[in-house]
Amino acid sequence: DLQPTDKFTALENGFDYAVLDNNNLFPFVSADSGGIQIASEILNLAGGSYIRNAQIDTALSGDVLITSDEIKIAGRSFISTESVPLYQSDFSNRTEVDQNGSVSIKTKSLDLSDSSYVKTTTVIPKRNAGDITIEADAVSLSGRSSMVSNTEPNKFETELGLTGLDYGNAGRLEIKTGSLQLADQSKISSDSFTSGDGGDVNLTAADLAMANRSAIYAGALGQGEGGRITIDTIAMSLSGKSAVVADVRDTGNGGEVSVKADSLEMDESLIYGSTSGTGSGSRISVKADSILLQNGARIESAASSEGAAGALDVISGTIAISGVGEGFDPKDIEGGETGETVASGLLTSTVGSGAAGTIELKADHLEMKQGLIGSASTGAGAAGSVGLSLSKGLSLDQGARVSVSSSQADGGDIEVVSAGDVSLARSELTASAAKDGGSIRLLGAGHTYIRGSRLSAEAGQDGGNITIHKPELLFMNRGQLSANAVYGEGGYIQVAAEAFLPSIDTAITASSEYGVQGVVEIDTMETDIGSGLVVLPEQLEDRSVNLAERCALRLQGDVSSFFINGQGGVPVWSKDIYLPTVIVPELDNTDRPSDQDDAQ
Repeated sequence: DLQPTDKFTALENGFDYAVLDNNNLFPFVSADSGGIQIASEILNLAGGSYIRNAQIDTALSGDVLITSDEIKIAGRSFISTESVPLYQSDFSNRTEVDQNGSVSIKTKSLDLSDSSYVKTTTVIPKRNAGDITIEADAVSLSGRSSMVSNTEPNKFETELGLTGLDYGNAGRLEIKTGSLQLADQSKISSDSFTSGDGGDVNLTAADLAMANRSAIYAGALGQGEGGRITIDTIAMSLSGKSAVVADVRDTGNGGEVSVKADSLEMDESLIYGSTSGTGSGSRISVKADSILLQNGARIESAASSEGAAGALDVISGTIAISGVGEGFDPKDIEGGETGETVASGLLTSTVGSGAAGTIELKADHLEMKQGLIGSASTGAGAAGSVGLSLSKGLSLDQGARVSVSSSQADGGDIEVVSAGDVSLARSELTASAAKDGGSIRLLGAGHTYIRGSRLSAEAGQDGGNITIHKPELLFMNRGQLSANAVYGEGGYIQVAAEAFLPSIDTAITASSEYGVQGVVEIDTMETDIGSGLVVLPEQLEDRSVNLAERCALRLQGDVSSFFINGQGGVPVWSKDIYLPTVIVPELDNTDRPSDQDDAQ
């Protein structure tokens, strides 16, 4: 129990608390360790220094409690509680579950740098790793530093022929701070490499920033269940291929990633849940007032084996998705580039027999350029569905896509519900499948603009269905509605709108190459554009009114000029309504513009 008056500094030294007796060089002690408690104004650990509470084999390590105004841990220094497997015990006889010592730190400032760490671990069956609890004004991890709680296999398991050992779980990792910063491949994690479960990671911070391949991780790499990651913050940012990951790789089911923030900004980074075993993937839920995903940033749930991908639920005020970036493996902060170019967006996927997860987005407004919201299956598993509920509207542009696809199974469904305007420009909504096509439902009372874009529910077997229901105006300029099939029946397209204005090169088809043709139904009031035209008078009301001569056309001498001549009228992208009016000017000679006025 150390209580110095000003500061405690350890340089190239260690501080241990463990009970070890030397009995003919065969250490074995059945007693548990005591605790380590340090109170100081400043605590510095550097040059490989450490504070460690450890015990061998079945004996328990104690807690480490530190209170200090300022704590700096650098140069591969560490604070830990752990079990040390020195004696070859037969752990198969253990029946009760116990827990190693925990680490608790209270400080104004906690700084870890240069591969330093805080760690609790266990290698003993039926023993849980200790918890890590941090309360601080500011916490910073940089230079491959980490906070880790985990379970690891006992090194004598193979040597003694021990099988089916029931390992304990990783500990809980909880941080409450004003500012939490991770940089340069630093990591916060609670994971299991055994049959034990991964622990939970709970982070509460006013500001959370992750940069340059940093990671927050909860997972089970063995047979255990995955842990939960809960983040509650005002402002959260991820950049430079950083990631928040919940991962399971065997029979255990995934946990959950839950993010609550006022603002969430992600640049070339991931929030990611995955399964590569028979267990279900981790569920992801994000709630924020505003969300920005750019340069390949994704919120994604993936399955690569028999397990189904987890669901993805997002609630936001406004969400903006744009750009592409370089793909990378979020489970590998050392590198892991895939060499692919990926779009920013919301994704679920499966490449095995497990189903892809569903995507549900509730927001005021969604704006997406080059981005992707999609659920895809490239294996035997079914694609998931995508649901977008947008109270103030949707804008897709520059190749943006909302997609559900399946290369071996039936297609999923897309439903877009919006009370505001829906604008698709050079974009697409697709529900394609190798077997039966999915469905696309576009529902809402606002204006719907489809320009150079397509809605497609094409399939190898029966075509899917496309429904556009009750917009005040459906405007299509070079748009496509396609529910075509190859071997089965064509799909069903139903359009019901107050007013429907298609261009001459708009295509609506529900055909079948080898089967029965589909059905197209359009229910709309007859639109007579000519009824709103006004016949202008043959002559000017006042002959003194003439078109002003253009200044540019009177240029003399060696002068170059450039003119853009449009076709006139209202731009096709305009959302405003212009009422035709006859203008009758009342000008006398004194009110006529002069040549000088024209030139201006």
